[in-house]
Parts: sequence; structure tokens; C-alpha cells
Amino acid sequence: MKIVFKDVNEFSSILAKRGLSQSALAKEAGVTQSYLNQVCNQKRDPGIKFCEKICSALGMEFDDLFKVERSIEISPDFREFGLSFQILIAVSIGLEESIFIQFLIDWESNNAAMKTNLSNGRHWVVVREAQWVEIFPFWSLDTIRNLISSLVERELIIVDGDWYVIHRENIRKACE
Repeated sequence: MKIVFKDVNEFSSILAKRGLSQSALAKEAGVTQSYLNQVCNQKRDPGIKFCEKICSALGMEFDDLFKVERSIEISPDFREFGLSFQILIAVSIGLEESIFIQFLIDWESNNAAMKTNLSNGRHWVVVREAQWVEIFPFWSLDTIRNLISSLVERELIIVDGDWYVIHRENIRKACE
């Protein structure tokens, strides 16, 4: 996923109409002017928190200023991303389970920020079965299927076809 300004020229026009410089906006948003300039010149990806700060400072919505150029399409460079887990979840339900759940937590959070894949009040993660091996190349497809099955059985995730979402309340209870 890559977030960019929809139209940098339009963004500049918005600033000009409001009598704001990049420097003034950066100060108002609580980001550095250098970072804002790099994002405007597409030399740096902004990240969700940065986008939220800019939108808040301008009183605008994400979709007014930014666009997502790539969704969860898996590319060869995906393997450069780190995976993480929460120790409490790992101790409570297992290391592999916690890695899988953390992936869903991260993507669900991205989807919520982007206001995508909303169904039944939840921001679902959409992944085709074959993509799981690309996301987790250290696990076989059978291992991933068994992991998903176990998490569904324990009611820690909900699966509807290629749509996945965590069951936050049950994860909290499992960690108590």
C-alpha cells in the first residue's frame, strides 16, 4: 500500500487559498516541514498518522487529499516488510497465532484509516488463499490453513470466504 497526495497541485492551491505555506501547515499539523515537503515530492510515504494530522489541521477528510495507490496486492518487495507480534498474545494463544493475528490487526487498522472493506461495522482484510504463502513464506499452505482453522475454531478470527477479521473481545479474554 502506498499513500500519496491525490493531486499535489490541488493541495498547493488549497494551501494558497487558505493563506498557508507548507511550513505553517507543518507547524499546525505537528509534523516537520521537511517531512511534508518530501511527501509532496513523493520522496517519502506519508503513513496513516501523518495523513490524519494533515487532514485534521486542514479540516478535511482523507479522501479529499490522499489516495491509496496499492492495496494488499502482494509484490516481491513485500518480503522486506517486518512482521511483529504482541508478547501477551503469543504467551496466551501461541507464537504463530500471534504473528497471524498481528498481521490482521495491522491491515484492519489500515483499512479502517482508509475507510475500506467495511462490512457489518468491521474493516475486513481481503486475502486470497494463495496470497497467504506470499505473506508468510516460512509457512506451508497447509500450516496456514490449519492456523486459520484453529483461530476460527477458538473464535479469535472470523472468516467469510477471502475476508478475514479479528474478534477483538475474544482475543482480550484469551489474554486475561
